Amino acid sequence: MQIWDFGFLSKKMRGKPVMMFKQDLLDSSNRLSSWIGEGDCCFWPGVVCGNLTGHVHALHLGDYYLGDFQGIIPHQLGNIYNLHFLDLHGNYFEVKSLQWISGLSQLQHLDMSGVDLREASDLFQVTNIFPSLLEYLNMSDCRIYQIPFGIANASALKVLNLEGNSISSTIPKWLYSLSHLESLFLSYNHLHGQISSSIANLTDIVNLDLFHNQLEGEHPTSMGNLCKLTVFDLSRNRVNGRISEIFESLSRCNSSQLESLSLSNNNLSGLLTDELGNFEKLRFLDLSSNSISGSIPTSLGNLSSLEELRIHNNSLKGVVSKVHFTNLKKLVKLYTKNNLLTLETSRDWHPPFQLRVLFLDSWYLGPELPLWFQRQTQLQYLSMVNTRISGTIPTWFWNFSSQLRFVDLSHNQLYGEVPNIVGAPLDIIDLSSN
Repeated sequence: MQIWDFGFLSKKMRGKPVMMFKQDLLDSSNRLSSWIGEGDCCFWPGVVCGNLTGHVHALHLGDYYLGDFQGIIPHQLGNIYNLHFLDLHGNYFEVKSLQWISGLSQLQHLDMSGVDLREASDLFQVTNIFPSLLEYLNMSDCRIYQIPFGIANASALKVLNLEGNSISSTIPKWLYSLSHLESLFLSYNHLHGQISSSIANLTDIVNLDLFHNQLEGEHPTSMGNLCKLTVFDLSRNRVNGRISEIFESLSRCNSSQLESLSLSNNNLSGLLTDELGNFEKLRFLDLSSNSISGSIPTSLGNLSSLEELRIHNNSLKGVVSKVHFTNLKKLVKLYTKNNLLTLETSRDWHPPFQLRVLFLDSWYLGPELPLWFQRQTQLQYLSMVNTRISGTIPTWFWNFSSQLRFVDLSHNQLYGEVPNIVGAPLDIIDLSSN
């Protein structure tokens, strides 16, 4: 790949190097067929020129389905000292050195996702690689094994994405000093150790993704200071502690902002408390696969924005009634299987929601199928394994089979005949052990 500088050529001559640049591309669909001649290329599709100087400012070719670049990124890129935006993702690039980045003193946006950085030996040695003006840095899926210390120099950083690498270390303390960070993505790595209380310094953080690591210890109560936090994913780690303490800390100032909270597949225990009802903007809540016990507080019914609830694979028990669902008008997905819960509602109950997914395995529902099911006209996935329902399956149940794709009623006491439901979109129906 050759690097071309178009900026200092006259309008009449600028088309020539652009054409030479085209020769290095694979344009199987002939999307650049209008790039012909040596005239003014500023009117060619994908070419962006300045209004005053007429210089070529950018080539926007991302939607033109051209052949991917490959090979080693040339260090000459570092000579474009006025460059503000550099996006290299989605190619087959390799890097031997990253020293050239230090020459891009005006760089604000750098996307290197998918670039192979295994051979970039200076990545972890040079401390001033990244310019201080950098606001966006994406180094996801770059095959790196530690967080480059040079990132600490990027004091203006707002978005840092290092997900999908092989980073095996604790979260470095200097990372918590990037006080302008708004989004931090560290998922799919091998981070271990405890989250430091210094995380409270990230006061501008909105999106914090630590999914699928090996973080352990207790959730720091100092996270209660992150008043702008909107999305928090700590699932698939080894964090322990009481779920009530986590809710208490998170509800100090950001309960009105939090929209998505994922704490699944950890070692959390204890009881759910009324603080749950404080998160009124919560759209997604996942507490599944922990050791949470006790009953579900009725304050759950306050979560009027909730669209998806996942509390399966815990040790919850007790009665769930219509009070728990009072204001859940937006709920569309409910995963609650493998607890010890009992549903008590009246025969004429009209749920406020229209579900698409409902998993109630191991609940006590019997002896008959709840009548309110027939009012769930959007239901596509239904599982009620081992729920102590008995008798024949009522006719109304098969009336809404026209939209069902998955039904599992196994391990109950049902009997009778199954009607002809040919034409229904069912992919799976399991009536075994009845």
